[in-house]
Amino acid sequence: MWTISDTETGDNLLTDNGGYSSPGGIDVQNVYLNDQCTKSFWQTVNRQGTPAVPNSNVRGIEGFWVLQYAKNGTILQTNWLSNVQANGGGPNITLGQGQIPSGNFNVITVATGPANFPIGQLLSTTDHYYIIPAAWGCVVDPQGQIDAMQDAAWRIQRYNVINEPCNDYDHIQFAWMNSEGFRDQFTFTKKNEKKINTKRNNFLKDVGDFNQTTYDVNKQSRGFTTYSQQIREVWSAMSGYMNDKEAELLESMFKSPSVMVRFSAGEYANTWIPINVISSSYTQKTYRKDRLFQYTVDYKLASNIKSQRG
Repeated sequence: MWTISDTETGDNLLTDNGGYSSPGGIDVQNVYLNDQCTKSFWQTVNRQGTPAVPNSNVRGIEGFWVLQYAKNGTILQTNWLSNVQANGGGPNITLGQGQIPSGNFNVITVATGPANFPIGQLLSTTDHYYIIPAAWGCVVDPQGQIDAMQDAAWRIQRYNVINEPCNDYDHIQFAWMNSEGFRDQFTFTKKNEKKINTKRNNFLKDVGDFNQTTYDVNKQSRGFTTYSQQIREVWSAMSGYMNDKEAELLESMFKSPSVMVRFSAGEYANTWIPINVISSSYTQKTYRKDRLFQYTVDYKLASNIKSQRG
């Protein structure tokens, strides 16, 4: 993820529908069509020491503008998602209610990925889209008659949709708890290998029985017999080439105690599974000293495979 100014978008964000500005900059991230992402916002408004005290109803994020753009910069669709309890948000029950966020409502998390798009489904012609957190205000949307400002009080989030090449590997998406206690995500696009490590406890059983009247050896009888075993499923995933900002984001995953993975194919497809990262060290890479660089992550499933005894 990196930040640009609202004048560097390459489209008409500042003028479409009356204009959407983001004085603090725009956070940009690249995503693939099958990525599931979230973004968390601390939504409590600081009402102290401001040159002009906000309206009493401005207490937190009123909702989110969702804008989809084509590759040529043409706006395709505009939607509004209200931050109310019926939509999984709050603390407001109705738009413009002005309740003060507290407790769990201090932070609001919204779905932002192409595969968990917050409004319906992503259009097939969408090249990039914006998630714009908005406060209650006097600017009225001419289409929906929504009393929500279009000047962002929190940073606008931009998502560039990357179409994966037809010869690419199946993607693996990681999600982890960052140092702030919330979730970050990153998608690995290259080779992902599975290994099965099995530790067996065996005993040698005689193929004949000396307590019988005759000593008979059955060729089907088992000699070495497994009475218990431990199976560990170990994976090794390789990222695509990345820039310095993406590498900086990935560094927090190596430090995280809580990491999950989602495969796009196979027996675990589209299910978030807890894992343990077993890569014991992390060496920082940058474009300046490494030029084109990738990372490899070794990990195991947090729950071992169960097996029958021999």
